[in-house]
Amino acid sequence: ALRIALTALGNQFISLIKDSTLVSVITVNELLLTGRNIISRTYQPMTVYMAIAFIYLVLSNLTAVAVRYLERIQNRPYAKAR
Repeated sequence: ALRIALTALGNQFISLIKDSTLVSVITVNELLLTGRNIISRTYQPMTVYMAIAFIYLVLSNLTAVAVRYLERIQNRPYAKAR
């Protein structure tokens, strides 16, 4: 059952990371809000927004790689049976 559900759970987790900026509308303190606070002190919006974009990119890609790895581990017994 875990092998079947792992793909859907991994996609949901990646989507959760990407959609976390939408949660900031509900006043959840997260990365984009912290970036806005830094911008108000440094007056360098492009640098801060580029750093935030890079962090989101790294988080999304690392999560995708981890999910792919877990899927391969879960599918090993079934790949030998083919």
